[in-house]
Amino acid sequence: MGENGARIIKTEVPESNERSIEKKVIDALSADPAIRAVFVTSSRVHLVAKLLASSGEKNVLLMGYDFLPANVSCLQKGMIDFLICQKPRNRLTGVL
Repeated sequence: MGENGARIIKTEVPESNERSIEKKVIDALSADPAIRAVFVTSSRVHLVAKLLASSGEKNVLLMGYDFLPANVSCLQKGMIDFLICQKPRNRLTGVL
């Protein structure tokens, strides 16, 4: 537990298909309604963004990796709060 009482809950999704991701995210959010931030450590953060939007969840900060077109689109729509680009020189042109 962190200094401010925050806990880190790690959920692994070995499969990268949409159905597996959806099930794991729904299970984690249902098990702990106090979750207020999600960090997706893959380029599939857009799938979590769409899931949160379709469920009406507005109180979860969403962060993830890569400036893939689907991720950038969700970022521009406010569905993703923060994206980390691992190769910013290669991907920056035309994103913002």
